[in-house]
Amino acid sequence: MSKPDKPVRFRRLRRLAVIGVVFAALLFPAAWFLPDQGLRWGLLRALVDMGWNQVQIGQARLSLWRGQVAIRGVEAMSSLGEALGVDGVDLTFRWKPLLSRRLWLEQLELDKAEVVLARDGETWRVNGLALPQTGGDGTPSLWGYGVTSLVLTNSVLRVEDGALKVRVDVDRLEIHDLQSWVPDAPASLSLVGRINAAPVSVTGKLAPFSRHLDFSAALSVQGLDTTPFAQWGGLPGWGGTLDASLDVLGVGDFSAPLRADGRLALTNGVVPLDGGKVAAAHLAWQGRLEWRDGVSATGTVDGRDLLFNQGAARIASGAARMQLEQARLDKTFQSLDWAGGLNAQDWALDMDGLSIRHKSLDWQGKTHLNLSAKAKTLFTAQGRVEAGTSEIRFDDWRIGTGTLSAEGSFAHERPRGMLPPVAGQLSAVVDGLALRQGDRDWLLADHAKLSDWVLDPLSLRLGRFEAKTVSALGRPGKYNPRLRARSLVLDRLALSPDGDVSVDTVTLAQPVMRVNRDHTGIEGLADLPKGDAKTQAKSPRLVFGNVRVSGGQIEFRDRTTADMVRLSVRDLNATASAFDSARPDQDSPFSVSAAIGNAEIRAQGQVRPFRPIPGLAVDGQVRALELPPLSPYAADALGVNLHTGQLDAKLGMSVVDGSLDGKMDLVLSRLRVAQPDPNAPLAKQADMPIETVLDLLRDGDDRITLAIPVRGDLDNPNFDTTDAVNQAIGGALRSTVFTTLKVAFPLVGLIGMVIDEAEKPVLALQALDFPAGGDELLPEQQAALGKVATLMKARDGLGLNLCGVAVPKVDGPVLRREASLVARLKALMDDKDREELAEFERQRLVRLAESRADSVKNWLVEEGGVDAGRLFTCRPRMDDVDKARPRVDLVL
Repeated sequence: MSKPDKPVRFRRLRRLAVIGVVFAALLFPAAWFLPDQGLRWGLLRALVDMGWNQVQIGQARLSLWRGQVAIRGVEAMSSLGEALGVDGVDLTFRWKPLLSRRLWLEQLELDKAEVVLARDGETWRVNGLALPQTGGDGTPSLWGYGVTSLVLTNSVLRVEDGALKVRVDVDRLEIHDLQSWVPDAPASLSLVGRINAAPVSVTGKLAPFSRHLDFSAALSVQGLDTTPFAQWGGLPGWGGTLDASLDVLGVGDFSAPLRADGRLALTNGVVPLDGGKVAAAHLAWQGRLEWRDGVSATGTVDGRDLLFNQGAARIASGAARMQLEQARLDKTFQSLDWAGGLNAQDWALDMDGLSIRHKSLDWQGKTHLNLSAKAKTLFTAQGRVEAGTSEIRFDDWRIGTGTLSAEGSFAHERPRGMLPPVAGQLSAVVDGLALRQGDRDWLLADHAKLSDWVLDPLSLRLGRFEAKTVSALGRPGKYNPRLRARSLVLDRLALSPDGDVSVDTVTLAQPVMRVNRDHTGIEGLADLPKGDAKTQAKSPRLVFGNVRVSGGQIEFRDRTTADMVRLSVRDLNATASAFDSARPDQDSPFSVSAAIGNAEIRAQGQVRPFRPIPGLAVDGQVRALELPPLSPYAADALGVNLHTGQLDAKLGMSVVDGSLDGKMDLVLSRLRVAQPDPNAPLAKQADMPIETVLDLLRDGDDRITLAIPVRGDLDNPNFDTTDAVNQAIGGALRSTVFTTLKVAFPLVGLIGMVIDEAEKPVLALQALDFPAGGDELLPEQQAALGKVATLMKARDGLGLNLCGVAVPKVDGPVLRREASLVARLKALMDDKDREELAEFERQRLVRLAESRADSVKNWLVEEGGVDAGRLFTCRPRMDDVDKARPRVDLVL
């Protein structure tokens, strides 16, 4: 029974084997060919379902055993004319993770893919085909995705979103170890390509599925135009070309800062502001950046052709370098704080009528910039600054410096007063200081130091101002500075909001003052700008505690005279105190000493300069002042030139409400003058030669001593103040010389006034009377001539005119009695004979007058010992005046 069963089982096994072989033979071709065809069909179907109605696939291979997919030459065309092209796709996947709902691609390679990603409203389209919208229920996918290696080469991605047009040329993109089911596991990324033709490379790690910010990357980009990205990001007007080499790091939650280290450069960058812009031809940063509610930075920033412009405010620099120890720009990009340093070239700042220029600027400290158009303060700064070749302009004022060093705080404010709109507390050192207004140089100094300087738009306080090698009051091209000094020091200077000025102490060392006077006034003062009516309505208060001048010099030139007057005053020392325009009745003591050549000048007293009519009380002394330099004044006023002479004087003078009261004691030594013009004022005034007057005034030591009282008022003094000589021998000479001579020469009855031939009174010695009809000198007449001879010998320069006078009423009868009988008979004859007799008698009177003068001259020469060259006989004359006496006039 058992034998038949064995063949049956064998036949069944053999049948199963044959079936298996046949199935295997059929399955192998199916396994070989069906996956490829299925992949091709599935890919075609999927692309057609997505809207690509024309699809061509060059090759599609699927290896189920190896988990490999290869696709070549994919080209698709939509009805909209959009095209999709992929040259090659190589993919390797794992079967086992599929059991855990994880799609793990072992290796995915794409080559020569070209994709256009465009936004249409709220829909994104890939090559014209809309991407499916994500459901709104937010249900998370049950599948996970991962890739061990993704490589994209020689591909193009175009992104279009409104005005944004971006072309990404991917030379090579690699992504490794991307796993969605391990969200915190970092994936590595590397990219080499171009964005809008700008070379770019990225390497780093990121966790795209993490709930936290977790990435690090090394980014490099060259020449990227940021304008389209700024417009796409809602920043119209922003632009520039970007170069970057950064290490970027984001760690922690999204409130943690985003950090970047490296270098960032922007060329032709522009950031628009409300009513302005920020621009730079080139701006490069090197250091660290952090972003969280704004930008924080450390490192260095280099810029070229920088510009900030908003409204009336403008800041520009040709080149700048910032050292950022700590800097922060708020998220509105309108507030900047930084600590560190700034080195700038060709720095310029303009705002609210204030202009500041620095050829170079080096700042170390803290700075705050408020770029808002509504900001009350544009900037504040605290630290130290070094600047070269600077200029500050406000209205028509300019402050220039060669080099400037300052330390303290400084801020811009809105205009509120007469000063520039700045505020600060600082100390400064300046080389090459210049204070100018228009074409006028008010003050120039080689070196200046300003200590404890506090200022704002309303007021100014300065603890101490020290300047060396100072010059002031100049107009280049018109005249040189009127004042130069070795140093100028102002202690505790203050300027109030009302324009009041106060200085505790003014010290001027070794000044040289140039005083040039012409017909327009004093050069440097006559052309000072005049204030407007509003300014003059209320004069500011002026307060000077002490004024000191030492070692000074004055170069005086007066071109108002025919010949220029030149005087050099040296060793000028002066002190004054207690000046206060608010206290006009306050006495201000002063003292002055100086030298003119070898002359010494001293004065001291009190002055009230702020009275409606300035008041003065002064005592002064002048010793050995040479008078020839003052000759042009004497020539113009008196018509005489001073050849030699010295003046010693004492002056006591007071001026109260315009009234003069004082006295001048003058001593003129060895005074010699010339009177070239006989019609000169002094010659007419004195009615005699000036040399004669001076000879009469001189004492035995060749000095003229005069005490001249001074009365009257400033508008009408009773003496001519042109110069000391005019005070001595001019003015009231006619009324004072007579008395002066009587005092100087106590010769009783010797001095008198006579009437000359032109019927003008002239100064003379007392005439010598003669008896009627006589010409002989009586004893009393000889005694008088002895005194005259003594006077002549004492004064070598004195000359005497001897003028004989006959009186017809007195001398005529005597002469007729002595006439011959023939002459008396002719008087009884006809008219012709009587005329001959009258002429005869007149000639006798003339000869009598002439004989009297000769008698006097002969006696003075022979008996008195007077040089005949000093005695001059006049033309004889007759005197018909009642009570006239026969005489000889001794005219000086």
